[in-house]
Amino acid sequence: DPVRPGAEHFLHQQDEAAVLRPAASQHVSPHPLDSEALICWQVDAAGEGLSFNSAYRRYSGRDDRALLGAGWRAALHEADTDAWPQVWSVTTTLDIRLCRADGAYRWMRVSVVAQAAKSVTLCALDVTDLIDAYEQAVQELALQRHIFDQIPAFVAVKDADNNLVRSNRCANMYFGGSQASMEGHNCYDLFPADVARVWHDQDRTVIASGEPLLGVVEELELHGRQWHRMDKVPFKQSADGPTLVLVVGIEISDVRQLELRLREQIEDSEALVRVLRQREYEQNLILDNIPVAILYKDTDNRILRANRFAAELIGTTPADIEGRHAKMALPSEAAALYLHDLDVLRSRQPQTNIIEAITTRRGEQRWLRLHHLPCFDATGALTRIMVVGEDITVARHIEAQLQERAVQAEILLAELEKRGYEQQVIFDHIPARIIYKDTNNRVIRANRFAAELIGLTLDQFEGHNLSDIFGEVAEKYYADDLEVIRTRRPLSNILEPLTGRGGETRWVRTEKVPLLNNDGEVTGIIVLSVDVTADKLAEDELHRQRTELQLILDHSPAAIAFRDGEGKVLRVNRTCCLRMNMTEQQLVGRNLRELFGEAADEWIAEAREVIRSDKPLRRSDVLYPHLGNNSVWQTDTVPFHDEQGRAVGVVVMAHDVTEQKLIEDELRRQKEESSKILDNIPSMIFVKDGENVLLRVNRTAAEQFGRSADDLVGVSVDEVFPDPDGRFWQEDLNIMRSRRPRHGLKCEFVREGKPSLWWRYHKVPYFDRGGQAVGVIAIVDDISADMAAQHALEEALAQARRHEHELRTLFDSLPISVIFKDTNNRILRANRFAAEFFRESADNLIGRDIGELVLAAELGYRDTDREVLESGIPKFDNLHLLPLADGRRVVVRSHKMRYQDADGKVLGLLIAFQPSESSAGQGDAASCPARISGHGTGDVVGHLLDDKLLLGDDRLDQVAD
Repeated sequence: DPVRPGAEHFLHQQDEAAVLRPAASQHVSPHPLDSEALICWQVDAAGEGLSFNSAYRRYSGRDDRALLGAGWRAALHEADTDAWPQVWSVTTTLDIRLCRADGAYRWMRVSVVAQAAKSVTLCALDVTDLIDAYEQAVQELALQRHIFDQIPAFVAVKDADNNLVRSNRCANMYFGGSQASMEGHNCYDLFPADVARVWHDQDRTVIASGEPLLGVVEELELHGRQWHRMDKVPFKQSADGPTLVLVVGIEISDVRQLELRLREQIEDSEALVRVLRQREYEQNLILDNIPVAILYKDTDNRILRANRFAAELIGTTPADIEGRHAKMALPSEAAALYLHDLDVLRSRQPQTNIIEAITTRRGEQRWLRLHHLPCFDATGALTRIMVVGEDITVARHIEAQLQERAVQAEILLAELEKRGYEQQVIFDHIPARIIYKDTNNRVIRANRFAAELIGLTLDQFEGHNLSDIFGEVAEKYYADDLEVIRTRRPLSNILEPLTGRGGETRWVRTEKVPLLNNDGEVTGIIVLSVDVTADKLAEDELHRQRTELQLILDHSPAAIAFRDGEGKVLRVNRTCCLRMNMTEQQLVGRNLRELFGEAADEWIAEAREVIRSDKPLRRSDVLYPHLGNNSVWQTDTVPFHDEQGRAVGVVVMAHDVTEQKLIEDELRRQKEESSKILDNIPSMIFVKDGENVLLRVNRTAAEQFGRSADDLVGVSVDEVFPDPDGRFWQEDLNIMRSRRPRHGLKCEFVREGKPSLWWRYHKVPYFDRGGQAVGVIAIVDDISADMAAQHALEEALAQARRHEHELRTLFDSLPISVIFKDTNNRILRANRFAAEFFRESADNLIGRDIGELVLAAELGYRDTDREVLESGIPKFDNLHLLPLADGRRVVVRSHKMRYQDADGKVLGLLIAFQPSESSAGQGDAASCPARISGHGTGDVVGHLLDDKLLLGDDRLDQVAD
C-alpha cells in the first residue's frame, strides 16, 4: 500500500478545535466555518450530516437540503464508504475521495478540527495532484518494468562485485529463476562457481577498460545444454555512483546446433526498452476564496475558472460562466479586457493596476482595478491568463459624489449670486441633514435633505415631535439633546443609524450645537448630519474581508509573511509561526535582522528589488538552514500596494516541496538510468502515440535515420519512414484496439540498386493511467544478415535433402543388413535388408532394444559391442549364433565400428551383418541375401561414413528446421 505524501503541517488540531468548538457544542455551523476557505462540515456519531460550509456546497454542487442527514455520503467514492467512520479515531489525517460538482472524484485529506461527544467537525484539503504525482511515478515504474520484460532477449544489470542488480523476465526464464530469486543476489550464489568466475572476470575487464565486450558466445549447462551470445556494456549509475555492466544476450542454441553441423554462425540479439511518460504539472496561484475577483482564461478568451467573488460581481454563478467565452459573461467589456490579455501573451509579463468599468447582469456599473497575470505550464508554455480584480466601486462612487457635490456647490453659489437668496438655497440644497429643534424635541425647521433622508416631505417633518416620527428611538436622540442643553457644549462625531418609514436604515455622522439667546439660555438645538452609509458599509466590508482573509491565511499550508521594504514583519499566518517556532507576538513588528542576523540581508535586498520592479519573484529549491531542518522550499515574493497603487511591501509565500523534490529527483535518476540502458540496446525502439507521432526513440533507432533522438520526438512517423499503403499504421490500430501485443513480425524493404533490407519487429500496446491503449511500443531488429544466411541455409538444406535422398536410396539398396544403435542398445536406424532380416518394417525397428529381437543376452555379441565402444577399434568378420524372437537361430557375420558426432562425442555403433553360409539352412532362405559382389564390407561402411549417413532422417529434419 503506497504511503501517500502528507500535508500534516498545515492542520493543527488543537488550534482548529479552539476556533470550531462552538460548532461542536451547538451542532450548527458558526460563521467562521462558513467563511472557511477549505471544505468543512460537521457530522454526528451515526455519520448524519449536521452542517456544511459554503466551500463544501460549491465543491459538491448541492444545497443544504440535499446534503443534510445521509445525503452527503452519496458524494463518497464507493471504495471509501467503509473508511469515513474512522474519523472518530483519526489523530492526524485520513484520505478519502469526494465527488465534485462536475462528477469528478478528488482525493481529500480530512482532519478533525473539533470533536465533541455527539459530533465531530471535519476540514478537508484537496491533495489529488500530490497523490496523482505519486501514482504516476508508480505507474511509470510499472511501465518501465513492463517494457523491460517485453524484450525478447535476456537483459541484466550487474555491479562490480558480481551482484545481479536487475534482470528481465526473459533472463529469469532463461536461467530458470524468478525476479525475486534473481535480483539482488550474487552470481556466485546463483550459478556454478566456474561460470560465475568467468562472468566476473569479463565484467572486471569491461569496467577497467571502459569499452564494451561484444559478441561473447558461451555454452551453459544449467537446464540442459544451452548456447547464448551476449554483449557487455559499461555505464555509470550516476556521476559519483558506481560503474555497472549492462548484459544483453540471446539464446542461440538452435543457431549453435546449425553452426556445429554446417560450420556457420547466425547472429541474433534482442533488446530491452523503457519508456517514461511525460508529466505535466499545473499549480493554482491564488486560493479560490481570496476576497477578490479571480478569472482563469485560456489564450482564446474562454473562461476556464471563476471564483465566487468574480461570479457575484458579474451577477451570476461560477457554473454559469465557466467554460464559456468571456463575451457571454461580459458582452460589452470582453473585447476591451482581451486587449490586455493580448499584451500579456505578447510580452509574457503581467499587466497590473488597470482601471476598468464593467456592467453586471443586474445593470449595475462596477469599477475594478485589474491585474492580468500570465500562467505557465511545466514546459514553460504560456497557456492561461489569470485576471485578478479588486472592486473599487465604492471608492469611485465616493470620488464621483465628491466631484458631483463640488459641481453642485459651484452651481449653488452661482445661483445664490444670481437670485440673491443664498441662505435658503444653501439650506435646501446642501447634501447634509440640518434640523432646528426646540428643547422639547420638536422640529422647528429642517432642510429638504433631512426630510427626504427618512422618506418624508418638509410638511410631514417640520412642526412634529421626533417621538411621533421615530418612536422609541427618539428617546435616544433626545438624551443627547439634554446633554447639550445641560452642558451648553456641542456634541461631535456621533455615529448613529437612522431608519425611515420605509424601513431603510442609513448611517449618519451628527454634530449637535446649542442655540443660545441673548441671555445665554439654550432655546433649541441645531442638528447637522452627514450621510456616511457608504463609508460605514465599506468599513464593515473591509473588516469582514480582513477577518476572512486571516482565516484563509491561517489555514493555508504555505508559510505567509507580509514585510515592508526595510525587512520589518507586518503580518504572518499561523503556518509561518509554526515553521519558525515563534509566536505571532515575537515576529510581528520586528526586523528580520533582529531575528536572523546577516542572513536577512539577502532577503531584504530581494524584497527591495521586487518592490522596485513591481513584479513577483519565484524561487525554487530554497534552503533555510537557520530553521534547523533540511526542508526544500519554493517561495513566491509578490509586491503589495498602498491606496495610491504604489508598491510598499512584499508578501512572501513559502511552500514546503521537500517530498515533491525527492520524487522528482528519484524519477530523474530512474529516467537517466533507463535512458542509458535504452541507448545501449542494439535493437531499434520506437514509442508512438495514437496519431502515429513519435514520443521517444533510442539511440540505435535515431542512428538508423541519421538524426538525433531529440530531433525525432514529436515527428510523424510518415516523415521519416514512408508507409504508402498504410500497412504498419493499420497494424498499430489493430494492436491498440485488441490490446494485445504481436511478436516476431517480419517485413522486407526492396531498395533500388541495393540488397533488400529485412526487419523483424515486435509491437506492444502502450497504456495510459486509465488503462486505455493510447499508443504502440515497437522493437525492431535488422535481420538482413540473418535472412541472407537463412536463404543460403535453405539452399544448402535443399541440396542436403537431395543428397539425403540419394543416400537413402543407396542405404536401402545395399545387399547387406545395416543398423545404427546407441550406447543403450536401442536401434536408431536400419536399412531395408535389416528390416527383412528381423521380419519387421524399418519404422517399427526404430527405438527398439535389440534385446527384444535377439533373446540371448549372454551371447558374446554384446561383449564385442562394449569392446568397440570402449576402445574405438573396429571389429570385422565376427561370427555369432543369434537366437531370434521369432524362433529362428541364425549364424551371422558382422562388422562393428564406433561412430561419433562432429564434436567427437560417441553416439553408438554401426553394425553391418549378413547371415553366414553355414546358417542358410537354419533359417528362412529368403531372409539371407547374397554376399555383396565386388565390394568388401569395409568399403561399404567407408562409403556410408564418407556420405555422412550417420546423421539419419531425424537429424537432417532438425537441420532443415
